[in-house]
Amino acid sequence: MKKITDIENRIVQLKYEERDLLRERDVQRVRSLEKAEKSSEVRRLADDFFSAMMNVPAGDVKIYAAASDFSGRSNDEHISEVKVTLSADTGRETGDILLTVYYKHGFQDPDVEKSESELMDRLLEIREEVEKLTSEKRALRTIPRLGSF
Repeated sequence: MKKITDIENRIVQLKYEERDLLRERDVQRVRSLEKAEKSSEVRRLADDFFSAMMNVPAGDVKIYAAASDFSGRSNDEHISEVKVTLSADTGRETGDILLTVYYKHGFQDPDVEKSESELMDRLLEIREEVEKLTSEKRALRTIPRLGSF
């Protein structure tokens, strides 16, 4: 019974470490998302579409980027596509206008990709260890105890 408790405690520790690494990876990825938001193409869309065509002041255009696809190990190692949404209230009966653009290139940051790979190395190690511990725990639970017949 103590062995099972020790395994459970170790799994909990590993899951907390995994959570912390995922948070760290998200923080690292912000640089790539910011790069997409500040790209010349996005700025041009804000100026040409919203400002010139819709008469919305450039400062009123909201820009938000989010990862929309991933690649690499476990299909989660690197951001491979970024969704950038531009929105503004036109002040007319049409209300808000949204424009969404997907980028597959131009947002990558070599430092971020290196960090993502290093974090993925550790995440895969943790996941493998959790899997082994879970199997070990399952095996211990199936062993009949003396006097339990």
